[in-house]
Amino acid sequence: MKNILLTIAFLACLIYNAGAQTDDTNPQVICLQSIEPYEVDTPNGTPGSTYTWSVTSPGFTGSIISGQGTNEIIIDWGSTPIGTYVLQVIETNLGCPGTPVTLNVQITELTLTQTNVPVNCNGGLDGEIDITVNGGVTPYSYIWSEGSTTEDLTGMGAGSYTVTVTDANLCTATISVSLTEP
Repeated sequence: MKNILLTIAFLACLIYNAGAQTDDTNPQVICLQSIEPYEVDTPNGTPGSTYTWSVTSPGFTGSIISGQGTNEIIIDWGSTPIGTYVLQVIETNLGCPGTPVTLNVQITELTLTQTNVPVNCNGGLDGEIDITVNGGVTPYSYIWSEGSTTEDLTGMGAGSYTVTVTDANLCTATISVSLTEP
């Protein structure tokens, strides 16, 4: 869950939302087309508060699918394009709206490209596949259809190979490669 920490002080609604702090990562990096939970962490609690959430950046095509009015929401980012968006929450208590608190959310896509060296002779085992990963958040992990967990394959025979790459945010991308022989 992505947390937005609100530090709140009330003095007859004159001092409100005296400070705000997001979690350690700013912006929050998420996968393209993901569904993500967010929560306002109010350590002292503010009974009776309501929360108004919005994404204030142009281009947002997703939706808040649950929790509007509460301190916890779920956003379906849908087909929102790659980029950075501002998630805003305003806490209202006793009719007094607080200062908006924001969190930058960066949508990234994990993409793969490949180059390969075909097998030199029929039945040979000298084919190579080199994968390049773009986007996402390191470190990456790899799982090949033949069981390898390295980024690239060497010493391979002719055939079809598929790799799935997963980044630190659990975003995935898959590519299939065919090695040929003469």
